[in-house]
Amino acid sequence: MRYILTFKTNIPESTEYPRPKGYAICKLLEEELVKKGFEVQPLDNYRDIAWSVGCQINNKPLFFFVGYLGTKQTDWQLIVCSNSNLLKRLLGHKDTDERISLAKEIHDILSKDKRFTDLKWFSRYTDKPSDEWYPTPKYYIIPLRLFIEE
Repeated sequence: MRYILTFKTNIPESTEYPRPKGYAICKLLEEELVKKGFEVQPLDNYRDIAWSVGCQINNKPLFFFVGYLGTKQTDWQLIVCSNSNLLKRLLGHKDTDERISLAKEIHDILSKDKRFTDLKWFSRYTDKPSDEWYPTPKYYIIPLRLFIEE
């Protein structure tokens, strides 16, 4: 499960890395996570659409990326992701606790900084104002369904 955050901010863009947008936000998060004792990797350009930061929690690699959307719903999106591939998950590798932990740390950092507003957490990609969101990251319970159109 992904932890997806949408938000608004007035942090100025980096003059050193203006494209893609989001370097300054990712750099701020990277520095704050280091202060909290996280082992992080240097920022990386994520597919030329966002900036990403890799880190490890309990020796499990994770990453998050921040990208600019500029839509009616939000300006920015941050997604906490697993570095586990399908094979690892089939073999029992789980990192749900680590991903929720990282999401909560990110939420803590951004919610204490007055430059960030409208923090909304989703369990899936969203594009409608009516989509369900949460004020903080949480475990999501996803019902097991068959993929059949009703």
